Amino acid sequence: MKTPDLIYGNVWSKVKIDSQSLSKKINYAMSYEKMVYNPFKKRKERKTISLLRKTKKENLYYFPSGLFYLLAEYPDVHKELIENNFTEGKIFPLLRDYQKDAVLKLLQRPRGILDLSTGGGKSLIMMAIVESIKEDNYILIVVPKSTVLLEQTIKNFREFFDEDEIGWNFGEGNKEGRIMITSPGCADKLSLNGYSVILIDEAQVTPSKGCRKIFTHAKNAIIRYGFSGSPFGRSDGNDLWTVGLLGDVVKVISYEELKDEGYLAECEYVQIFFDSSDLLDNFYTNNPTDWVALTDHFFENNKTRNEIIKRVVNKAVDKDRKILVIVDRIKHGKMLESMIDNSKFIEHKSKNKNGVIKDLNDGNINVLISTSLIDTGIDIPTLNTLVLGSIGKSRIQTLQRIGRTLRPEGGKVYVIDLVDSSNSVLFKHAMQRQSYVTDLGFDYVTVYIRNIKDLERL
Repeated sequence: MKTPDLIYGNVWSKVKIDSQSLSKKINYAMSYEKMVYNPFKKRKERKTISLLRKTKKENLYYFPSGLFYLLAEYPDVHKELIENNFTEGKIFPLLRDYQKDAVLKLLQRPRGILDLSTGGGKSLIMMAIVESIKEDNYILIVVPKSTVLLEQTIKNFREFFDEDEIGWNFGEGNKEGRIMITSPGCADKLSLNGYSVILIDEAQVTPSKGCRKIFTHAKNAIIRYGFSGSPFGRSDGNDLWTVGLLGDVVKVISYEELKDEGYLAECEYVQIFFDSSDLLDNFYTNNPTDWVALTDHFFENNKTRNEIIKRVVNKAVDKDRKILVIVDRIKHGKMLESMIDNSKFIEHKSKNKNGVIKDLNDGNINVLISTSLIDTGIDIPTLNTLVLGSIGKSRIQTLQRIGRTLRPEGGKVYVIDLVDSSNSVLFKHAMQRQSYVTDLGFDYVTVYIRNIKDLERL
């Protein structure tokens, strides 16, 4: 392919394309397909979305600068921001070899996404990147999802940086600092043009409205790095926006290699197959396909599923394991809390979330039941058993949830996934989840519950 004329920019880059064939090739490389609802036909249809946009000038187009690598190498526009002797700082010498490799590879370019399994030490790598930036530059750390994760990030940074340097901006809290830690929803309170560097944790959320606004409004942010254990696999199909805003992927080590070197736990993925309509005959099974009906009939009101969860959890407690049960609804979480001894339920509005997580780490409780609050980033080193008591087929969500368990402190990890064959939608979703984890190299085991006796032996 002929190299077109290119102009690199922090947010948008421009390309001059003189031939129609070249235009088609570049447009194809910068396009993706997603399902879009058609209100006239009252159904979803597949639609091609292009990130290559035409300007008013003839043959001149623009595109998100993260896609620059498709046409040429990123220019070295960021080198003047980096300290020459950062490898002699406090953090870099503490890094493992693959973590040092990740820092050095990222700093060779102005943007990129570090793809590293949960538990691989992304937080320490992020702090080493911050330490490598010259002290006259302002740095924005974007932390999505939860207050717990934001507070955890602040705590980690305050261990290595002067307290006056660290600022935060989320909820009702605010403190000025050269290194500002913010939630996406509160970033519009900041002067985004003042930041030279933006780092985003859990980079898979980058295409969301709040995060996209940050990256498109921070026009002077030369360095843009993302960190994630599962950067791609969004259910809305917007993964190309992640690359467009952050750049291409940097991969330094796999889960298998981390496990073999003892940095991550060995994981066994167990799928329990059952047919809830045959076992306890406890609810109306009309095979619904909408989310509300699915959750009502096959989760909250499903005695079979809840009985399986209870027995699996109790068996794990008997072996002194630390268990996380993830649910979709508050009502379902509270129901399981009432069924399972020595358990605590938390959700986004719970007042003592950190205290409950500490109770699990300290051994005061064995079972933590949570909504999606716990999906990403939260460190629970002692956790070694995960029960997926929720609905869904998202690759990102599945891998992030499993990632909560992979710290090696807890020993071998078991992930329990329930497969209800009485509903075609739930069964299909379970098979998709299975494909994600087997692709990563996790051990895979199946258990079949065909009758009450099998349930009693569980």
